[in-house]
This record gives sequence, structure tokens and C-alpha cells, in this order.
Amino acid sequence: MVFKNIFDLSGKIALVTGGGRGLGRGMALGLAKAGANIVVADINPDNAKAVSEEIITLGRKSIFIEVDIAKKTQVKQMVGKILEEFNQLDIAVNSVGIPGSRLPSSEHIEEEDFRRFIDIMLIGTFFCCQEEAKQMIKQKKGKILI
Repeated sequence: MVFKNIFDLSGKIALVTGGGRGLGRGMALGLAKAGANIVVADINPDNAKAVSEEIITLGRKSIFIEVDIAKKTQVKQMVGKILEEFNQLDIAVNSVGIPGSRLPSSEHIEEEDFRRFIDIMLIGTFFCCQEEAKQMIKQKKGKILI
């Protein structure tokens, strides 16, 4: 009897936003270890590049993209660059976040900081899902994880 490896992602192209550190980094490396080629997207290009290089040492293809997901034009450009490089997008993991340790307790958060938090965590994640879904609908396949 032959068993199919349900964790085999060979030939798949995965995008991980916030992939430059923390949970995003862990997800990018995990997907690469399962066989996927990875796009590491992060607002910090140094972090994204380091993770991308780590993925390449695993024998996978990888690129990094500097992106502020709160800016819709940058999100569109990100997806465009993925398609230029890989011609498809199979998996999108939207893991951008602001660690709670970077914020003061809620009664001390300034309005400007709160608006940036909403721009990233809610609006930016929506922009990513929207652009990723457009491509996946065209392909008639794909998975988005939030």
C-alpha cells in the first residue's frame, strides 16, 4: 500500500507576510521544510532577506519583498512580483502583527499608535487577502491562512 504524504508541498509557492521574524519566520521555514518555495514579505528587508537566505540553504527557492501591507499599492506590487517570479500563488499566510510587548497597556496607547495598529492588523490583512484571493480565483486554486 502506498501512502501519500499529506504534508508534501513540493512545487507550491507560499507567501508569508510578516515572515521576517517570530511566528512568520517559523511558518516560512516550516512550509519550506515541507517542500514549498517561499516568498518572505516583511516591512524590515534585512529580516526578510535573512529568512529567505535560510530557506535557500534548505534547497528551496525563495525571494524576499519589502512591503508595508497597510498600503494597498504595495500589496498589489507584492502580488505582482510573486507572479513575475513564480507565475502562481498557492498558499498565503498573513502573519503580520505587532507584538504586544511593543505597545503600552491599552489605557496609555496614543491615538496615532492605535490607528497604525488597526491599519496593519485589520486593513492591511484585508488588502492582502483581497489581492491574494484575486489571483487564486484566477488560478481556481489556493489557500489563505490568517
